[in-house]
Amino acid sequence: MKKIISLLVILILLLTGCNSVIHTEQPTPTSTTQNLKQIASMSQLKTLLEANKDNLVSRWFRGITAPTMYKNSEDAESSVESAQGSSDYSQTNTQVSGVDEADTVKTDGLYIYQINDFGKVHIVSVDNDGQLNLVNQIIDFDEDFHPRELYVDDSFLIVIGSSYNNDGSYTTAYVYDKTDVTNLSLLKNIMIKGYYVSSRKIGTSLYLISNYSPSYYYLKDTELLPCYIEDGITTYQTPNEIYYFDDVDYSSYLILGGIDLSDLSKDVNLNTYLGSGQTIYMSQENLYVTYTTYQYNRTVNILAENSSDYKQTSVIHKFSAESAVLNYVATAEVEGYPINQFAMDEHNGFFRIAVTATKDGESVNNVHIFDSELIQTGTISNMAPGERIYSVRFNGDIGYMVTFVSVDPLFVMDLSDPYNPKVDGELKIPGYSTYMHMYSDTLILGFGMDTDSSEGRVLNQGIKIAMFDVSDRTNPTQLFMTVIGGRGTWSPLNNDHKAFMINRERNIFTFPAQIAGNNYEMKAQGLVVCRIDIENNQFEVLDILSQDYFTNWNNYVQRGLYINNILLTISSNAIYSYNFDSLELIDNVIFD
Repeated sequence: MKKIISLLVILILLLTGCNSVIHTEQPTPTSTTQNLKQIASMSQLKTLLEANKDNLVSRWFRGITAPTMYKNSEDAESSVESAQGSSDYSQTNTQVSGVDEADTVKTDGLYIYQINDFGKVHIVSVDNDGQLNLVNQIIDFDEDFHPRELYVDDSFLIVIGSSYNNDGSYTTAYVYDKTDVTNLSLLKNIMIKGYYVSSRKIGTSLYLISNYSPSYYYLKDTELLPCYIEDGITTYQTPNEIYYFDDVDYSSYLILGGIDLSDLSKDVNLNTYLGSGQTIYMSQENLYVTYTTYQYNRTVNILAENSSDYKQTSVIHKFSAESAVLNYVATAEVEGYPINQFAMDEHNGFFRIAVTATKDGESVNNVHIFDSELIQTGTISNMAPGERIYSVRFNGDIGYMVTFVSVDPLFVMDLSDPYNPKVDGELKIPGYSTYMHMYSDTLILGFGMDTDSSEGRVLNQGIKIAMFDVSDRTNPTQLFMTVIGGRGTWSPLNNDHKAFMINRERNIFTFPAQIAGNNYEMKAQGLVVCRIDIENNQFEVLDILSQDYFTNWNNYVQRGLYINNILLTISSNAIYSYNFDSLELIDNVIFD
């Protein structure tokens, strides 16, 4: 009977003309949990660092680079209850519900908090009629501090950025009491050694991730040891507070900081490991930190990614998270690299990661599943040979992945059985999606680029927005789509999911974009306001709210927000308010 079924499966595949090599594997599980090793002495620490100092020179070739400024479960709700009363307002488009991500602009329903391109923090009030008023401007940071992102909740304004002094870079957080926004009170100033990788906030727990590469020219003890500075007081870690793994990069530190906002008198929870971090994913229970190394045969062309001598390996570290404390759990490795944070997900205790790898000189795409101890349970491998991943979205038991080389295959994956995952369906259409948003459990909003291959090469055209129907997972379809602009059109949403804003009650979403004609001529830059019309199967572009970017680059619209019936555009030097129904301009505030 089994032989008959096998023959039938083969016959069906032949008849359907399937040209993608896709199969599932059930590898032999091997434990990836490692016993952390503890540095015994300063002498041992120096020995490990010196033995690997050459890694610093080749870091750019090995993939351990500074993280991108644009950072990729379930979506957070689009509105929350304000502490001062009921108010409907937009929140940062985050990956996981309950896990906040820092951004350049936030609102609490009463005020807008913004970091502009010149390192100033503005606080602007918004009344019910859309009138704007600058109520505070924070410019009294230390001169060596460069603010990058912030968090806002009912109690705190937290400004995160980078500080630089004679002994290197620091990841810095200013924590303010925002009870009176006109007179902020600084509660805590924390500086953690190393450059800023990322952060997350869960309730009153703030987590900071940094990388630190010590100086190899002097090898002074104080330069080798990680530290944090709180309110001007420096606390160094001792060597036996530093841990290391087997077979990882010892030329730098991965530093994880936890701050308990419910009790700021507590010390920072600092965990340090020899290693690095690039891309992070965080659920409400666990933090996953990955970094990718690149290996080449330097006797051949090191840039030839299709060479069999080219190999990428991603290391995954898992840490449990509770009450601002991170504890190491396990480590795993996969061949290939994740495109961004959305290539990772946790569901029902299982971790999933989608990667593009190289096999026999050709790129392939795989999805790996691990249990709570990072023991691999299942794999879908060899999807779309010759292509690479452009976007991924997980939604419970289902995964969606877009690859691209000349057309956009959308794969629908059934991950309900973590020991036997499979591909249910595939859709091939022109263009590609760089970001996917779950509009519902059966509808996916895809955002990316339209493409043209008529000139013998694939060229990006305008911004492509598509609605996909995945109610039948074996037969995903594109319900409708639209293309905005021509060749040269671009949006920050291509690589920054936080540029996306949606109001589900109005079925309206927004994103910033610069719109070009067919020959790269710029026509507009502003906030694209688009309505989803499910009944008529169409997108309707309502307006492009612009502030004359072409005469002043500081007018570049970076974000869109809403508070009740007020729609707001955020640029470096101004905030504009509009009636959300009519899109008529109400007011603006211009910054010095």
